[in-house]
Amino acid sequence: FRVRQRSEWWPLLAYGQSYNRQYGTGVPANGDFNASHVPDQVNLVHDASIAWQLAKWRLQYRFNQSDQDNRQPGRERADLTAAVNGLSLGVMPHANVDLSIDASDERQWNRELDQTARVRRVGGTVTWRATRLTTLTAFGATSVSSDDPSTNDAENTEMRFEFARGFDLWR
Repeated sequence: FRVRQRSEWWPLLAYGQSYNRQYGTGVPANGDFNASHVPDQVNLVHDASIAWQLAKWRLQYRFNQSDQDNRQPGRERADLTAAVNGLSLGVMPHANVDLSIDASDERQWNRELDQTARVRRVGGTVTWRATRLTTLTAFGATSVSSDDPSTNDAENTEMRFEFARGFDLWR
């Protein structure tokens, strides 16, 4: 749009779609297989995001929807659909430090079992570029998952620490 003033307020928009078809050509001979063992599945995934990048701040909203359609005999209802909403907020308080927090809400529908599951996650990252070639990163997240008939509840916490050191081969 050739915006020259206040261009940082214009968001970056992204969209992607993936279509994948997996299928077998028939039942193997001389085996203990039947038609329900031969894969026939279609996967469709939509990804969309909107992001703003200011001088020190960044904000992003992400949406993902996936659909798995099983078509093999006897498995026609073994379909799965998922939708994820995510939000990220980041700030660079100093030239060599990045802080960010991420949150997401995912819902999964299993048509065969008529069951809905939900996963809620929140996490944060701290990155410190100690030198031009040295980076330290700390990441932590926790997630809570549950299903609609309330038969499964789970919590998961993960932490990761990374040290990266680059080196120059030539000056």
